Amino acid sequence: CGPLQPCGRMASAATVTAVLDAVTNGLADAGALERNLLALSHLVDNVENQLTAVEQGGVDVVLQAMGGHLLAAGVQTWGCAALRKLSGNAPSKVTIAQAGGIRTVLQAMRQHPTDPRVQEQGTAALGNLAGNAENKVTIVQEGGIAAVLEAMKEHRLQAGVQEVGCGALRNLAVNSSNKARIAQEGGIREVLKAMKQHAAHVGVQRGGCGALRNLAVNADNKAAITREGGIPVVLEAMKRHPRQAGVQENACGALWCLVDGSVENRQRVAQEGGLAWVVEAKRQHPQHSEVHKRAAGALQALAGHFTLDDADEALRVVGAQADAAEAARKEVAAAQEAEKRALEEQRAAAIAAVHSLEMSVAPRELPEGPCQSCQAWQEWHDTLEQQRVQQEEDQTLLLQAQAEREEEEQALQQQRAELQVLRNILEQQRKEQEEQQHRLEEQSLLCQQELERLRQQKQVQDEVAAELQLQKEEQEAFHQQMEEQGEAAKAGAQPEHSATGPPGAWPGPPQTEGGQRCAQQQERPPLIPPTS
Repeated sequence: CGPLQPCGRMASAATVTAVLDAVTNGLADAGALERNLLALSHLVDNVENQLTAVEQGGVDVVLQAMGGHLLAAGVQTWGCAALRKLSGNAPSKVTIAQAGGIRTVLQAMRQHPTDPRVQEQGTAALGNLAGNAENKVTIVQEGGIAAVLEAMKEHRLQAGVQEVGCGALRNLAVNSSNKARIAQEGGIREVLKAMKQHAAHVGVQRGGCGALRNLAVNADNKAAITREGGIPVVLEAMKRHPRQAGVQENACGALWCLVDGSVENRQRVAQEGGLAWVVEAKRQHPQHSEVHKRAAGALQALAGHFTLDDADEALRVVGAQADAAEAARKEVAAAQEAEKRALEEQRAAAIAAVHSLEMSVAPRELPEGPCQSCQAWQEWHDTLEQQRVQQEEDQTLLLQAQAEREEEEQALQQQRAELQVLRNILEQQRKEQEEQQHRLEEQSLLCQQELERLRQQKQVQDEVAAELQLQKEEQEAFHQQMEEQGEAAKAGAQPEHSATGPPGAWPGPPQTEGGQRCAQQQERPPLIPPTS
């Protein structure tokens, strides 16, 4: 490897030193700097060379070169690329940030907004540097979110820019305050546009789903992603890239965060058929722990909002996939067996033809060199040997395919069992809901009966109150009558005292001319009020 384009895995510390010296000695020449920075970016592909370059002052050398040639797009491109590679380990992230690397990268991106190479390498460098918690804050304070989004808007058709842009937003969105800031500046819309524009690009889909996953932890962002149509976009990524573990891992994580705590999003995922695709992700990647972890979380969050019909549909889909896999395996086996029989028949026919030819030739002295019959036999023999080797290779491939099919069948069986458990859980929940509904109906009936009893009791109380009111009115009328009689008695003539009676004594009722008491005085009303 030459000094300008060394192989990163094979280069030694001496090579790192030589390239850094070349950068330092060529600071005045933009062309030489571009070539040397390109070499440095290839050189520091591994952690050992990264640490060596940082220890020898490589960060300061790169920043000095970029600062001296701000208008040279090539210098800025490969300077950002070198910083991107150098920030591949945790200590270097801190060193680059402390040396002013974040500000230098943003300055390069703002100086060359229409250059896709500068934007891609600069955004990628910011994404790597954002792996440090303090750097996340610094990048946002320096206007990094706006710079990344501007790069994605300006170069919408550049898949590389969109991939590193989604990755940078994903890393920045780990910070809780950055989540809201990214959404406010339009980051959710840009991520979804990138995923729609580059639906077939694995890197864009992986980075986009990862960004949506981190952004969806925020409740407001969760609703915004749904409004912008994020759920169908995530499910489309899962459908297009079923064998890409990175896409499936981030997509399952995004669905998990989107449905967690949101009844509306759970219903939306259920309507879009999300259960079957989460199950398919687990089936396609039986050995990938992160895919299983996030898929299990998504299924757990979704379980309460799937019906038995949804579970049956997922079972049907998985069963159909298993049947298709089994049919394909049988078809391959049948084709291999037919080919094997055909080769055996050809071999037998060739041997018979050679034997017949040998028997038809009379014994004679063989000439020098091979005869035509021997040449024909040798050709048949070589052909048969090639066919035998090919058959053995095909048989090996068949055995490998059978082993893969068996692994897939085992995974499908496991998925069937998990779905059956989910169906049993849903059935149990349905029974519990029915029992609870029955109890509620009984309680409602008891409440109605109690209300009727209270209504009747109130009616009785109202009747008693009315009777008491009537008695009160009668008593008041009686007292009024007694008061009127007393006043009438006071107003009437007072009787004279008897000569023989004591002074003040009541002489009795007045006498009529016949000496009889007045009938009205004999029929005086009683003084005791009537009782009920």
